[in-house]
Amino acid sequence: MNNLILNTAKTKEMVCDFSRSQNITSSVFINGAEIEKVFDFKYLGTFFSEDMRWHSNSDSVYKKIRSQFYAFSKFKSFNPSEDQYFKFVHSLTFSGASYFIIQF
Repeated sequence: MNNLILNTAKTKEMVCDFSRSQNITSSVFINGAEIEKVFDFKYLGTFFSEDMRWHSNSDSVYKKIRSQFYAFSKFKSFNPSEDQYFKFVHSLTFSGASYFIIQF
């Protein structure tokens, strides 16, 4: 109908089922190729999991913040000028804040 061509090598299947019995055994096939089942995936920088909890995404955000603090601590050891300090802090905080605001 829409002439959409799916790349079966990149297509994944994730089932969000909150019933107590999790006996989903049937596979999805597109043009004879079986679609891989996954328990979580990353889409546009956000992690989604089959139980719809945010543990993977929270861990990812935490690691990004920790890496920014590490970069900031190393930068301070170079004794930057006030202008360099301001630009560095602005680049770290603005990029991180805008990323987190867009996600939520």
